[in-house]
Parts: sequence; C-alpha cells; structure tokens
Amino acid sequence: MDKYHVGIRIRGFAKKYLRKIRHNLTSEDSEEKYIPHITLIPPFKTNNEERLITTFEEVCSNQKELISFSINGFGAFYNPKKIFYAVIEKNPELEKLIEAFENNLEKNVVYLKEKINPEKEKNLHLTIMQGIPPKITLTNLNSVGKIEQYLLRVYLLKNKLILKEYDFALEELLTREQAKDKEIFQKTIQAFTEKTGLIPSPQGFIKIN
Repeated sequence: MDKYHVGIRIRGFAKKYLRKIRHNLTSEDSEEKYIPHITLIPPFKTNNEERLITTFEEVCSNQKELISFSINGFGAFYNPKKIFYAVIEKNPELEKLIEAFENNLEKNVVYLKEKINPEKEKNLHLTIMQGIPPKITLTNLNSVGKIEQYLLRVYLLKNKLILKEYDFALEELLTREQAKDKEIFQKTIQAFTEKTGLIPSPQGFIKIN
C-alpha cells in the first residue's frame, strides 16, 4: 500500500542548526540522514493519485502570499516514545493552509491513524530525535530565541520520497528531479527576494535597498 503525506522541508541556516543539535546530542553518525521537516498532513492512502496531485496543486496555487513562520524553543513529549522537538509558533496562516488541505483531501483519502485530537495535531513541531536531552541542555537551547523562516515550498511525499513539490516563490509544481535541483532552488531564492525585498542569512532575513 502506497503511503503519502504533506509537509515542509526546513532549509538554510535552520536546517544546519537543527542537524548540529541532533549530531551533538547523539552518538550516531547520522547527521546527513536527518532532514528537518514539518508534517502538515499526516500519512494517508488514496486510490486516485492523479486526483491527489491535482488537489495538492490547486490548494497550493490558491495560496498567493508567502507565509512567514518562526521556530521558537524546544520541548519533549511521549508519543508513546520520548520525542525531542523544535517548536513552531502558532501561526494562523499556516493553520489556514492546513485546513485547506484537509477540506479538499478529506473525501479522497484515508488517514492511516485515527485523529484522536485534531486540535492537538495543529501544534506543529519539528522532530529532532527520539529521547529527551538533559534539563540543562533543554534550558540552554530555549534561550536561543526565534529562528525566522518563510514557507517557500510544500512537498507531497509518496513512500518517503518526494512525488511533487510546490514552489510558492516560482508559483510552479515541481517534479522530484526539479525539487532536488540546486539551480532551480537558486531561482526560488531569487524570486523570493524579488517578492519580499529580503535575502536569507545566518543572522536572519536582511532587507535590501
């Protein structure tokens, strides 16, 4: 059975920072395998992939404004295993996008896990690792402050591989090959700068003249 889900890949400084945290907290040599991501729609199945792709593109293309969001703090929960995660600040625009996906997908997909508490699932987070670091480490990490991000792309995964990815800056639906293409991503950044007047940096977004 094919399994799908919708989410966001974290890029740039935030990606490197979260990978470094994971690397420092584990003895595993798995830094390159860790891809920080936010799950917007949890795993599901469908009997009509073509319709799924069409719906995915329609929802994304209706989102005309670039969405900014913040990674702010770290925490842990049991699910049922211990999970250490980065917190995504509550964001009305992201919530609207999630609701648009849910409303348009619900008649055509079957979720693989029952939604016991739908409101809780909208508390977005980035899983960093299984296990919980020492309290002092968690306290130190929580003193870092916000990491600002923009939603540049949303992916549609099939069996853990990108099936399609929508680029909000370019306003295009990308194939797996295009989604992985570094030259195309540079065009994404250029389009982002043209739309916002901002350039990304390790110190945050810089306004250009």
